Amino acid sequence: MPDGTQLLTGLDLDDAEEALRVVERSLIFGLIPGLLLAIGFGLVAGRRAATQVDAVRGLTERVVAGDLEGRLPVGDRPDSFGLLCAHINAMLDRIQSLVVDVRGVGDDIAHQLRTPLTRLRARLERGLREANDINSFQATADAALEEIDQLLGIVAALLRIRELEDHARRSRFAPVDLAKLAEDACELHRPTAEDRGIDLTCVIEPVGLVEGDASLLIEAMSNLIDNAMKFGPSGGRVTLSLAHEGPFAVATVTDDGPGVPLAERSLVTQRFYRGRYDCEGAGLGLSLVKAIADLHGFTLRFAERGSAVSLVGPNSQD
Repeated sequence: MPDGTQLLTGLDLDDAEEALRVVERSLIFGLIPGLLLAIGFGLVAGRRAATQVDAVRGLTERVVAGDLEGRLPVGDRPDSFGLLCAHINAMLDRIQSLVVDVRGVGDDIAHQLRTPLTRLRARLERGLREANDINSFQATADAALEEIDQLLGIVAALLRIRELEDHARRSRFAPVDLAKLAEDACELHRPTAEDRGIDLTCVIEPVGLVEGDASLLIEAMSNLIDNAMKFGPSGGRVTLSLAHEGPFAVATVTDDGPGVPLAERSLVTQRFYRGRYDCEGAGLGLSLVKAIADLHGFTLRFAERGSAVSLVGPNSQD
C-alpha cells in the first residue's frame, strides 16, 4: 500500500470444488446408465432392423424362386417400414395379377390353337396325299394359307385385348368426333352389307367430342356392325344410331335377330365364348369391344328386349 503496508486477498474455493465434485459425480452416475441405455436401444433397434431386412430378403428369395404368394406382415398402425411393406405387397399383388393374365393369354392361345393346328395339319397331309396335279397343290396351299391367317388373327386379337386391358394406349387419346367415326364405320361396311343383301341404315346425330383413340372406337363400332350382320337374318336390316341420352353419347347397333339371350349376356364378352357355332369367328369380337369400352370409360349395354347393343360413352365435349 502507499504507506508500505501489505494487503493480502484470497478466494475460498471450497464451494466451487464441492460443486465440481457434485457435477462430476452426477455426470458419472448419469453417463453410465445413459450409455448403457443407448447401447441397449441400439442393439434392440439393430436387431429389429436386421429382422426386417431378413424378412424382405427372404421374400425376395421366394419371389426369385417363382413363389408370388408370399407377403410381408403389416401392422394395424404401420410405421415407415410398415408402409414400405404395404407398398411392396401391393407391387407383388400387381405382379401376380400380370403374371396370371400373361399365363391366361398363353393358355388361351395354346388351347384355342391346338384344334385348328391339328385340323390344318390333317388338311395339308390329306391334300398332299390326294393331290395329283398343280391345281390340287395350289388349292391345298390356298386353304392352308387361309387357315393360317385365321390363326394369326386369333393371336393378334388376344394380344390386342391384353394391351387394351393394360391401358397402354391412353397416351394416344385426343378429342374424337363420334359422329364422324360412326359415318366412317357405316361407309366401311356398306359394300359388305350390299353383298349380303342387308339394309345398313345409319341415323347419326352430332354428339360433340370425346377423349379417346379414334382407331379403337371405330374398331368397336365396326365389330358391333359386323356381329349384327353376321348373326342377324339374311336380307334383314342393321341400324347404327348415334344420339344423346341425357349428358351421354350413345351408339346403338340393332338388327332384326332375336338378340343375345339374357342368360348369355354375361358370357358373350368372355374370350372365345360363342353363342352360335354356325357362324364364322373365334368368339373374340365382343371381348375386344368390351376392352375398348373399358379403356375409354364407356359402358357396353344390351337392350332388355330385342337385339340392340349400345356403347354408352362418358360426357361429351360440346
